[in-house]
Amino acid sequence: MLYSSLGFRIFGAKMFKYVTCLFATGSLLLLSAASSSIGFVKSTGEFRVDGSAVRGNGTVFEGNVIETTSARSVIQLTNAEITLAPESRARVYRDRTVLEKGTGFVKDGARHVIEAATLRIVPSVRESVVQVEITS
Repeated sequence: MLYSSLGFRIFGAKMFKYVTCLFATGSLLLLSAASSSIGFVKSTGEFRVDGSAVRGNGTVFEGNVIETTSARSVIQLTNAEITLAPESRARVYRDRTVLEKGTGFVKDGARHVIEAATLRIVPSVRESVVQVEITS
């Protein structure tokens, strides 16, 4: 009886270490998978981020869709500033912006790529200014 009690304690200690290690590994994976902010968007009116109405300002994450309503919105990224005219829509990434509708004005600090319809616009120098309009 003493042997089986001791064996259970050893098994229990090993199981505890295994579960603790598994929990720590899972936590690290979740932290590394969490997306970090790439910038912010501000407006004097209402705009949408991934379909949700926002007023004033909001945080931008990789791949967010920003839609303006009746007011323009300014998206401030680390390397670029994108101004969306009213009734415009763009999908924003750290290194590029995909204009899906309307007009976008981009002040670039580090060769931020603009995609619109079938065009891919890559500024040739730093501090470029690009205005793109999609008409239907």
